[in-house]
Amino acid sequence: MTEESTITATLHEHQCSNCDGRGHFWFQGSDLSCDCSKGFNQGFRWSSSVRNNEESEDDNLGKSIASNTSKKRALDGIYDHAFAHGAKAIVLTTTWYGGTYKIRTIRPRFLPQRIQAAQREEVARNAREQKEHFRALHLDPIVALWSLNRHAKRIRDRKASGDKNEIYQLKGQALHHLLAEGKLRGAGYHRIGSLPVEVLSDGTHSFHRPCPEPEGVDIEYIGYRIESKAIDNTELDYETALIVVRLYLESKLKVKVYEWPDTRMCYECGKVGHVAEYCTGG
Repeated sequence: MTEESTITATLHEHQCSNCDGRGHFWFQGSDLSCDCSKGFNQGFRWSSSVRNNEESEDDNLGKSIASNTSKKRALDGIYDHAFAHGAKAIVLTTTWYGGTYKIRTIRPRFLPQRIQAAQREEVARNAREQKEHFRALHLDPIVALWSLNRHAKRIRDRKASGDKNEIYQLKGQALHHLLAEGKLRGAGYHRIGSLPVEVLSDGTHSFHRPCPEPEGVDIEYIGYRIESKAIDNTELDYETALIVVRLYLESKLKVKVYEWPDTRMCYECGKVGHVAEYCTGG
């Protein structure tokens, strides 16, 4: 369908044989009134066809409901049909007594909203299918996390793109759970610059995570920072690694992980722990 496509629809109103009113029936033998407010407002049905660039399409694309329904549901049926065919406008004809008495063109404001909702649903459906695909691959979350960790350093050095902060947030959560599950174990401590880090390893892949200053242990100084490395053929690509780690954490409780104290000094108030941009004056 193009943006010019239009639904041509007809709203059929039935006539009450008791009061000659429109849009409802009278049930003979009933003790109740034929008043619409008493529940007899099921006297509508609708039909529609699709028209595009002034050329009527196959009648099979039209849709009609022969059963009686309320006016609201009949109009909803017309709107749904317009949405399903991507129409931007509806030429609505209302009939009564077998003749036509009203023709109007309507452009429901909520049609764009329905289109947006359908697009969101499509994105969500694709995301669900993507999750199932990667679950079926049974990729190792440790390899995925190791790949993300290397990618984060390339982002830091402006050799790659991505969200470094998200990677480190995922890393902190994943390391906690992998250690708790026994898939990683402590392998000592290093010092990067002036900050201590705990080393976690599975024997093949190693990770650093912030930790308090350990007491009574030797800490190996490994430099001011860890340099980024070229892509290794054992790494997962960034998007795949990100999905695998997210899937691993999907069923895990979010925990509070240790973070180094903020040692930045504010030049506005002179206090440590924030910068001037976020200073509240005290």
